[in-house]
Amino acid sequence: MYRFLLISLALVCSWGARAETVLIIPFFNSGGSNNLDWVGEGVAEDIRETLGRQNVPVFGRDNREEVYRRLSIRPHAHLTKASVVKLGEAVDAGRIIYGEFRLLPLADQNAQSKGTLQVKCYLLNLRAMRREKEFTASGAVENLRSVFSTISLQALSALADPAKLQAEEQFRRRRKAIRLDAFENYLRGLLATTTEQQHRYFTQAARLEPEYSQPCYELGRLHWKAKNYRVAAGWLAKVRSSDPEYYRATFLLGLCRFHGGDYENAEASFQIVARVLAMNEVWNNLGAAQSRRNRTEALDSLQKAVDGDTSDPCYLFNLGYVLWKQEDFEEAADEFRAVLEEDPDDAE
Repeated sequence: MYRFLLISLALVCSWGARAETVLIIPFFNSGGSNNLDWVGEGVAEDIRETLGRQNVPVFGRDNREEVYRRLSIRPHAHLTKASVVKLGEAVDAGRIIYGEFRLLPLADQNAQSKGTLQVKCYLLNLRAMRREKEFTASGAVENLRSVFSTISLQALSALADPAKLQAEEQFRRRRKAIRLDAFENYLRGLLATTTEQQHRYFTQAARLEPEYSQPCYELGRLHWKAKNYRVAAGWLAKVRSSDPEYYRATFLLGLCRFHGGDYENAEASFQIVARVLAMNEVWNNLGAAQSRRNRTEALDSLQKAVDGDTSDPCYLFNLGYVLWKQEDFEEAADEFRAVLEEDPDDAE
């Protein structure tokens, strides 16, 4: 009977989609081989994760992909500066990070390395309409993650609070080492166009690196969409609290637990999110879980959701339903009338 809301774009920008929020665009492949497009996605993901861990507000992949669709821009196309600016303006970003990479083969055919990866990164101030910084890094392709770390650290140094910056040695030491093949499979999963391909790549990444949270989160999302709630919950529970996707994963975990009838742990999941992200969607779903347990706090949680948006029929309906369960029929009727004012054809 309860009505739920998913957090999607709202949660991605919940740290404040303000003027200084950073849009990170996949880096362009200047080498010509489409088989390496995953490297450009990898640089962007590495920077996004690094900035997110230091609470620099960044737009998530969902935001970026949505604006690509809206503007009919082909993913991984080599964009002009005008197109880059257009993307940033579409999401009201303050700054944009973009760049290019190239894989250079070694002159010595007998060398052990497969080549040298060169990465160039640009930081564009969209308000001032000028390029603020330019970063470069290079290294053996086998040390791809180290090259990414160098670029990410330079971006972080340009954007984060200097008082909170870690020294480079400490930054690299705290970064969890991820197998390159696991990292590649994860990125190829992000770029895959079918659910079957995504599942195969993410599963392979998680198998190769069991402590790697990102593919676990993506597998959880895939199973959630397929309504395989028990399997989804198993994957989502693997996402560590130190990872950028933790609160998204915990929110989805709460929904999976609710659908599985585990209302106590569903409530616990939503409470974790509510302590950090006091959003209407969180209060609504927390209230529904509490109501299933006949907890008096349900009314307060749902009232907070309604206070945040007095015209949302989902919040109004759930508040009315809890009031009806408590036999406060006059107050419940007021909420249901408000629902019908918003949607006269509401069958429930």
